[in-house]
Amino acid sequence: MTYRDMTFCRESFCAKFGKGCFRSYTDKVHQRAVKWWGSEDVPVSFYAGKPECYKASDKAHYGSN
Repeated sequence: MTYRDMTFCRESFCAKFGKGCFRSYTDKVHQRAVKWWGSEDVPVSFYAGKPECYKASDKAHYGSN
C-alpha cells in the first residue's frame, strides 16, 4: 500500500511539474500524505527515472557562465 495507490514524480525540472500534473510530488502533496499516514514515514511510490510524459523546462538549462 502506498499513498493514493499511485506512482508520483519528483522531476522538478519538468515543465509540467506542479502545474496541473497530478503525479507531481509537491510539498503540498507531501503534507497531505503525512496527514493521511499520521507520520513522516509515509509510504510513497516514485518513478525510478523520468516518466514518459517528462518535458524539460527552461529552468533545467542552468549553469553556463
